[in-house]
Amino acid sequence: FAGKPKNYAAIKAILKEGRTLGLAHIPLLQTLGHAEYLLRHPAYAGLRERPDAIHMYCPLNPAVMPLLHRWIAEYLELFGPIRDFHIGADEARELGACPACKAFAAEHSTSRLFIDHINAVAAPLLQKGIRPLIWADMIIRHPEALERLDRRIALVDWLYDRYAACGTAQFFSGGAKTRDTIPEPLLARFRP
Repeated sequence: FAGKPKNYAAIKAILKEGRTLGLAHIPLLQTLGHAEYLLRHPAYAGLRERPDAIHMYCPLNPAVMPLLHRWIAEYLELFGPIRDFHIGADEARELGACPACKAFAAEHSTSRLFIDHINAVAAPLLQKGIRPLIWADMIIRHPEALERLDRRIALVDWLYDRYAACGTAQFFSGGAKTRDTIPEPLLARFRP
Protein backbone atom coordinates (compact mmCIF):
# COMPACT_ATOMS: atom_id res chain seq x y z
CA PHE A 1 0.00 0.00 0.00
CA ALA A 2 3.04 2.22 -0.25
CA GLY A 3 2.59 2.83 -3.96
CA LYS A 4 3.36 0.62 -6.91
CA PRO A 5 6.28 -1.82 -6.60
CA LYS A 6 9.48 -1.11 -8.55
CA ASN A 7 8.72 -3.98 -10.92
CA TYR A 8 5.11 -2.90 -11.61
CA ALA A 9 5.78 -2.18 -15.31
CA ALA A 10 7.53 -5.53 -15.73
CA ILE A 11 4.61 -7.37 -14.12
CA LYS A 12 2.15 -5.53 -16.39
CA ALA A 13 4.26 -6.52 -19.41
CA ILE A 14 4.29 -10.18 -18.35
CA LEU A 15 0.53 -10.14 -17.87
CA LYS A 16 0.05 -8.52 -21.29
CA GLU A 17 2.26 -11.14 -22.94
CA GLY A 18 0.30 -13.89 -21.17
CA ARG A 19 -2.96 -12.51 -22.56
CA THR A 20 -1.41 -12.45 -26.03
CA LEU A 21 -0.63 -16.14 -25.60
CA GLY A 22 -4.23 -16.83 -24.60
CA LEU A 23 -3.61 -17.30 -20.88
CA ALA A 24 -6.35 -16.41 -18.42
CA HIS A 25 -4.75 -14.83 -15.37
CA ILE A 26 -6.32 -15.62 -12.01
CA PRO A 27 -4.98 -13.53 -9.15
CA LEU A 28 -4.92 -15.09 -5.69
CA LEU A 29 -5.25 -13.01 -2.55
CA GLN A 30 -5.55 -14.82 0.77
CA THR A 31 -8.46 -13.14 2.54
CA LEU A 32 -8.91 -15.21 5.69
CA GLY A 33 -6.35 -17.94 6.36
CA HIS A 34 -2.73 -18.03 5.16
CA ALA A 35 -2.34 -14.36 6.08
CA GLU A 36 1.19 -14.71 7.50
CA TYR A 37 2.53 -12.46 4.74
CA LEU A 38 0.86 -9.49 6.46
CA LEU A 39 -0.06 -10.50 9.99
CA ARG A 40 3.55 -11.30 10.95
CA HIS A 41 4.23 -7.56 10.96
CA PRO A 42 3.56 -5.86 14.32
CA ALA A 43 1.67 -3.01 12.60
CA TYR A 44 -1.02 -5.50 11.52
CA ALA A 45 -1.17 -7.63 14.69
CA GLY A 46 -4.53 -6.10 15.61
CA LEU A 47 -6.11 -7.79 12.58
CA ARG A 48 -5.38 -11.31 13.83
CA GLU A 49 -8.06 -13.75 14.92
CA ARG A 50 -5.79 -14.77 17.80
CA PRO A 51 -3.13 -12.40 19.17
CA ASP A 52 -0.55 -15.22 19.28
CA ALA A 53 -1.20 -16.57 15.75
CA ILE A 54 -0.20 -14.88 12.49
CA HIS A 55 -2.06 -17.05 9.99
CA MET A 56 -5.64 -15.75 10.06
CA TYR A 57 -7.51 -12.46 9.87
CA CYS A 58 -10.34 -11.83 12.31
CA PRO A 59 -13.42 -11.78 10.06
CA LEU A 60 -15.29 -9.44 12.43
CA ASN A 61 -12.52 -6.89 12.88
CA PRO A 62 -13.93 -3.71 11.26
CA ALA A 63 -10.51 -2.82 9.80
CA VAL A 64 -10.12 -6.10 7.88
CA MET A 65 -12.74 -5.67 5.13
CA PRO A 66 -11.66 -2.17 3.99
CA LEU A 67 -8.06 -3.41 3.85
CA LEU A 68 -9.00 -6.46 1.77
CA HIS A 69 -11.23 -4.44 -0.56
CA ARG A 70 -8.47 -1.89 -1.11
CA TRP A 71 -6.04 -4.71 -1.84
CA ILE A 72 -8.48 -6.33 -4.28
CA ALA A 73 -8.77 -2.98 -6.09
CA GLU A 74 -4.98 -2.85 -6.40
CA TYR A 75 -4.91 -6.38 -7.83
CA LEU A 76 -7.61 -5.45 -10.35
CA GLU A 77 -5.63 -2.40 -11.43
CA LEU A 78 -2.52 -4.52 -11.88
CA PHE A 79 -4.15 -7.49 -13.62
CA GLY A 80 -6.52 -5.57 -15.88
CA PRO A 81 -9.51 -7.41 -17.32
CA ILE A 82 -9.98 -10.82 -15.68
CA ARG A 83 -12.78 -13.35 -15.45
CA ASP A 84 -11.89 -15.01 -12.13
CA PHE A 85 -10.26 -13.88 -8.86
CA HIS A 86 -9.23 -16.40 -6.20
CA ILE A 87 -9.85 -15.13 -2.67
CA GLY A 88 -8.34 -18.17 -0.94
CA ALA A 89 -10.25 -18.77 2.33
CA ASP A 90 -8.80 -22.20 3.07
CA GLU A 91 -7.48 -23.60 6.32
CA ALA A 92 -9.21 -20.96 8.45
CA ARG A 93 -9.20 -23.33 11.39
CA GLU A 94 -9.13 -20.60 14.04
CA LEU A 95 -12.60 -19.31 13.18
CA GLY A 96 -14.39 -18.29 16.31
CA ALA A 97 -11.28 -17.82 18.45
CA CYS A 98 -11.48 -14.11 19.30
CA PRO A 99 -14.21 -13.06 21.77
CA ALA A 100 -16.37 -11.33 19.15
CA CYS A 101 -16.14 -14.23 16.69
CA LYS A 102 -16.72 -16.77 19.46
CA ALA A 103 -19.94 -14.97 20.49
CA PHE A 104 -21.09 -14.68 16.85
CA ALA A 105 -20.41 -18.39 16.18
CA ALA A 106 -22.23 -19.38 19.37
CA GLU A 107 -25.31 -17.40 18.33
CA HIS A 108 -25.28 -18.18 14.58
CA SER A 109 -22.61 -20.77 13.64
CA THR A 110 -18.99 -20.97 12.60
CA SER A 111 -20.26 -21.69 9.09
CA ARG A 112 -22.16 -18.41 8.98
CA LEU A 113 -19.14 -16.51 10.33
CA PHE A 114 -17.11 -17.92 7.44
CA ILE A 115 -19.74 -17.48 4.72
CA ASP A 116 -20.70 -13.94 5.72
CA HIS A 117 -17.01 -12.98 5.51
CA ILE A 118 -16.61 -14.61 2.09
CA ASN A 119 -19.74 -12.93 0.72
CA ALA A 120 -18.46 -9.55 1.94
CA VAL A 121 -14.99 -10.07 0.45
CA ALA A 122 -16.52 -11.19 -2.85
CA ALA A 123 -19.00 -8.29 -3.18
CA PRO A 124 -16.79 -5.83 -5.13
CA LEU A 125 -15.71 -8.59 -7.51
CA LEU A 126 -19.27 -9.69 -8.17
CA GLN A 127 -20.29 -6.05 -8.79
CA LYS A 128 -17.69 -5.98 -11.59
CA GLY A 129 -18.83 -9.30 -13.09
CA ILE A 130 -15.73 -11.15 -11.85
CA ARG A 131 -16.23 -14.66 -10.48
CA PRO A 132 -14.70 -15.16 -7.03
CA LEU A 133 -13.11 -18.55 -6.36
CA ILE A 134 -12.56 -20.05 -2.91
CA TRP A 135 -10.96 -23.26 -1.69
CA ALA A 136 -13.69 -25.72 -0.64
CA ASP A 137 -12.20 -27.20 2.53
CA MET A 138 -13.93 -24.82 4.95
CA ILE A 139 -17.33 -25.32 3.28
CA ILE A 140 -16.83 -29.07 3.59
CA ARG A 141 -15.93 -28.64 7.28
CA HIS A 142 -18.73 -26.15 8.08
CA PRO A 143 -21.63 -26.62 5.63
CA GLU A 144 -24.42 -25.48 8.00
CA ALA A 145 -24.95 -22.05 6.42
CA LEU A 146 -24.07 -23.02 2.86
CA GLU A 147 -27.39 -21.69 1.55
CA ARG A 148 -26.14 -18.17 2.48
CA LEU A 149 -23.11 -18.42 0.17
CA ASP A 150 -23.58 -16.34 -2.98
CA ARG A 151 -24.06 -18.90 -5.77
CA ARG A 152 -21.80 -16.94 -8.11
CA ILE A 153 -18.79 -17.90 -5.97
CA ALA A 154 -17.04 -21.00 -7.34
CA LEU A 155 -15.64 -23.68 -5.04
CA VAL A 156 -12.24 -25.17 -5.83
CA ASP A 157 -11.43 -28.54 -4.28
CA TRP A 158 -7.89 -29.04 -3.03
CA LEU A 159 -8.47 -32.22 -1.02
CA TYR A 160 -6.26 -34.21 -3.37
CA ASP A 161 -5.59 -36.95 -0.81
CA ARG A 162 -9.23 -38.00 -1.00
CA TYR A 163 -8.44 -39.58 -4.38
CA ALA A 164 -4.93 -40.84 -3.57
CA ALA A 165 -4.48 -44.53 -4.40
CA CYS A 166 -8.13 -44.94 -5.36
CA GLY A 167 -7.27 -46.16 -8.85
CA THR A 168 -8.71 -43.18 -10.68
CA ALA A 169 -7.54 -39.81 -11.89
CA GLN A 170 -9.86 -36.79 -12.00
CA PHE A 171 -10.02 -34.79 -15.25
CA PHE A 172 -11.87 -31.49 -15.59
CA SER A 173 -13.06 -32.47 -19.05
CA GLY A 174 -14.06 -36.04 -18.34
CA GLY A 175 -14.48 -36.85 -14.68
CA ALA A 176 -12.94 -39.93 -13.05
CA LYS A 177 -10.91 -42.20 -15.31
CA THR A 178 -9.13 -45.45 -14.59
CA ARG A 179 -5.76 -46.14 -16.20
CA ASP A 180 -7.54 -48.23 -18.86
CA THR A 181 -10.00 -45.45 -19.79
CA ILE A 182 -7.68 -42.43 -19.93
CA PRO A 183 -7.56 -41.31 -23.57
CA GLU A 184 -4.14 -41.76 -25.18
CA PRO A 185 -3.58 -38.01 -25.82
CA LEU A 186 -3.99 -37.34 -22.09
CA LEU A 187 -1.72 -40.25 -21.19
CA ALA A 188 0.93 -38.96 -23.58
CA ARG A 189 0.64 -35.45 -22.18
CA PHE A 190 0.73 -36.33 -18.47
CA ARG A 191 2.75 -39.59 -18.40
CA PRO A 192 6.12 -37.76 -17.95
